[in-house]
Amino acid sequence: MLTSSLRSCECDIMRRAGRGIRGIQNRDAAKAAATAKGAEIKEMEMTKMTEQLGDFKSKLQDFAIKHKRAIQKDPEFRGDFQRMCDVIGVDALASQKGFWAELFGMGDFYYKLGVQVADVCLATRGTNGGIMPLKDLMSKLVERRPEKLKKLGMDDVERAVAKLRVLGKGFEIINTGKEKLVQSVPTELNQDHTKVLGYVAANNGHTTVDEIAKENHWDAERSQKALEQMVYEGMAWIDINPADRSHVGYWFPGMMQL
Repeated sequence: MLTSSLRSCECDIMRRAGRGIRGIQNRDAAKAAATAKGAEIKEMEMTKMTEQLGDFKSKLQDFAIKHKRAIQKDPEFRGDFQRMCDVIGVDALASQKGFWAELFGMGDFYYKLGVQVADVCLATRGTNGGIMPLKDLMSKLVERRPEKLKKLGMDDVERAVAKLRVLGKGFEIINTGKEKLVQSVPTELNQDHTKVLGYVAANNGHTTVDEIAKENHWDAERSQKALEQMVYEGMAWIDINPADRSHVGYWFPGMMQL
């Protein structure tokens, strides 16, 4: 009787173990099937995306051929065209070989403009501390360029500055939210510095610790730290009133409207 009961128990355990193993195998099979299906769907999506990008590039080339003259001569139109190119990762106007180079013949356009940007920034660094409004840089570049050369747009200058990044830290576009500035000194500016620059750009290049603290809801220590760092980097000058030496101001020569 006992032997029969033990055999029955063993059989029951074996059946349960069998069902457990089959369950695990079924789950593994289902997981493998789902993974394979996911890979298949991903591959189909990638193929479709590649085809769409190829179609877009073909239409972009047709558009470029049709509007070649406008792209070369009109800065605003050129900027719009470049933004379309950015969608598919094509730097059409900077290409030095292939379809785009043959079409536009502008392979060195932004690199040459970048050299001019660097020249202006280095020539004015002694007076502006390496910070100047983008519109001022634009004006100085236009003054230097012969009339026969292509007209410039803000987008052209921004892209030229971007090309200078290969030289390392030192050339950057800073968007303060109120105005775009060009930085040409190799230093890291954080959000506090950007907010300070935004304020002084709107206030003729001058500020104080109290003004920065009030504008940004900071304490005096944080405001002074940001300003002193910019003085150290040569972007700002300290202005002490001889009649009241407790009143300290800060001038940013690059933002002073003379």
